[in-house]
Amino acid sequence: MLIKRVAIQGFKTFAKRTEFIFDPGVTAIVGPNGSGKSNVVDAIRWCLGEQSFSLLRSKKTSDVIFSGSDKKARLGMAQVSLFLDNSQGELPIDFAEIEISRRAYRDGDNEYLLNGRRVRLQDITELLAQTGLGKRTYALIGQGLIDRILSLAPEELRGLFEEAAGITGYQSKRTTTVRRLDAAHQNLTRVQDIVSEISPRLGYLKRQADRAREREQIAKDLHSLLLEWYGYHWHKTIGELRTKHAAVEELKGKVAQSQTELETIGARIAALRTRQGELRGEVGGLHHRSSELHRQAEALSKELAVAQERMRQIQARREAAQQELAPLRLQLETIEARMGETQAEIAHWQAVQHERAAAVSELQAVVDARQQDRNRLLQDVTETRSRLHARQNEAADLKSRHRQLEERAAEIAQEVGAQRTAHAQAETEAQTHAARLQQQEAEQQAIVAEIAELRTQLEAISTQVQTQRTALEQAQQRRQVGDREVDRLQTRLDLLARLHREGAGYASGVRAVIQASAQTPTPQSPPGLQGIVGAVASLIKVPAHLDKAIET
Repeated sequence: MLIKRVAIQGFKTFAKRTEFIFDPGVTAIVGPNGSGKSNVVDAIRWCLGEQSFSLLRSKKTSDVIFSGSDKKARLGMAQVSLFLDNSQGELPIDFAEIEISRRAYRDGDNEYLLNGRRVRLQDITELLAQTGLGKRTYALIGQGLIDRILSLAPEELRGLFEEAAGITGYQSKRTTTVRRLDAAHQNLTRVQDIVSEISPRLGYLKRQADRAREREQIAKDLHSLLLEWYGYHWHKTIGELRTKHAAVEELKGKVAQSQTELETIGARIAALRTRQGELRGEVGGLHHRSSELHRQAEALSKELAVAQERMRQIQARREAAQQELAPLRLQLETIEARMGETQAEIAHWQAVQHERAAAVSELQAVVDARQQDRNRLLQDVTETRSRLHARQNEAADLKSRHRQLEERAAEIAQEVGAQRTAHAQAETEAQTHAARLQQQEAEQQAIVAEIAELRTQLEAISTQVQTQRTALEQAQQRRQVGDREVDRLQTRLDLLARLHREGAGYASGVRAVIQASAQTPTPQSPPGLQGIVGAVASLIKVPAHLDKAIET
C-alpha cells in the first residue's frame, strides 16, 4: 500500500492548496525548526480520522484551520486529501486509486469523503484496518513517538503488534458484533419482561374481547330495531304533518307579512342611520365652528385685558406726569419771579453804571479813591450776571422739560384715545362674536334636541324590530313544531292506512275475505270475491257511549 500524494488546503500553516507527491523511493521533507514539517504528519494523521487534539498539538477544531496572517485573511475550512495506490487490489474496492478526504469547518463540523462520496469515519477505519494504515498505528510515527513506544508496557506494546499483524480490523468487527449482541440480549430480556408482564392480563383481555363482540351483535340488533321504530314514527309523523299544512301556510303568510314589514322598517332604519350620520357630520362641523369662535372670543378677551392693562398703566403714568407737572409749574413761576427781580436789579445797576459813566469825567479824581468800590461792584455785577445766566439756563431747561412733558402728555392722550377706540372696537367685536356664539349654541341645542328625538325614534324602531324578530323567531319555532307534528301525523296516517288495507285487528278469515274482495282482476288471475262491501265496523257509526256494547 503506497501513498501517491497528499493535498493540503487550509490546514494549520497551509493557506494555499499544497500537494506533496511521493514517487517510488524515499521522500524526505527537510527544513528549519518551525517551518511546518510536523504539520504534514499531523495532516495525514488527521485525514485518517484522528480525534485526539493533543496528538495534533491543538485544543479544538478551529485550531487546525488557517487562522490568517498579515497578508492573508483567515479561512473557514480545512481539507486534507490522501491518495492511495490500489492497483494491486489490497483494498476491497474497485478503484485503482483511492482518495480519502476530511473537511473541517469553524463551527466544529467534520466531513469524511471516499472518492468524493460522503461516508462515515467507521467506513474508512474498516477499509484501512487490513492494511495497517489507521489513525493510531505503527505506520505513522510522530515527533517523540519512538521514545514513547520504547517506554511502553508489554500490555501496551501488544496493540502495536496486533496492528502490525493486521488483526485490528477483525478485533474492531468483533467488538462491534459483541456490542450489538449485548444490545440484542438486552432487547430480548426486555421483551421477556414485557411478555411476563402481559401474560396475566391475557385472560382478562379475552373476556373483554368476548364482551366487545357481544356488544357489537347487540348494537346491530338494536340498530335494526331502531330502524323499524323510527320508520313507524316517521310514517306516523308524516300523517300528522299533512293535517298541519294549513296552519303552516297561514304562518307562512304571517311570516311573509312580517318580513315585508321588517324590510320596510329596515329601510327606515337605514334612512335614519344615514340622516344620523349627516347630522353627526353637521354637529361635528358646528362643534368645530363653536370651538373656533370660543378660541377667537378667548383671544379677544385676552387682547381686551391687555388693552385695559395698558390703558390703566397709561392713565397711571398720565396722573404721575400731571402730579410731577404741578410742582414743575410752581418752580417755573418761582424762577420767572426771580428772573424778574434779577432783571430789575440788572436794570438798576445799568442805570447806576450810566450815571457813574456820565460823572466819570467829573469824578476822575474820586475814581481812584473809589476804585476798590468799583471793583467790588463789578465783581458783584459779574456774580449777578453769572447767577442770571444760571437762572436763564435753568429757565431754558425748565421750558424744555415743560415742552417735553406737554409732548409726552399729548402722546399719552393720543395713545389713550387709540386704546379707547381699540377697546370700543374690541367690545363691539366681542358683542358680535357673543351674539354669533349664542346663535350657534342655540342652533347646536336645536340639533342636539333633534338628534335626541331621532335617537328616541331609532330606539323605538329598534324595539319594534326586536319585537318583530322575536315574533318571527316564535313563528318559525311554531312552524318547526307544526312541521314535526305534520310529519308525525302523516306517518301515523300512512301506518293506519296500511293497517286498514291489511285488515289489522280482524280475524284471519275476515282479513282474507277483505283482501280477496280488494284484488283487481287481471287476465292472468281470476276475479276476486264479488258483493263484499266491507266490514260492519267500517260501515256503521255508533255513538261513543255505545262502543263497548256494539263491540260485545
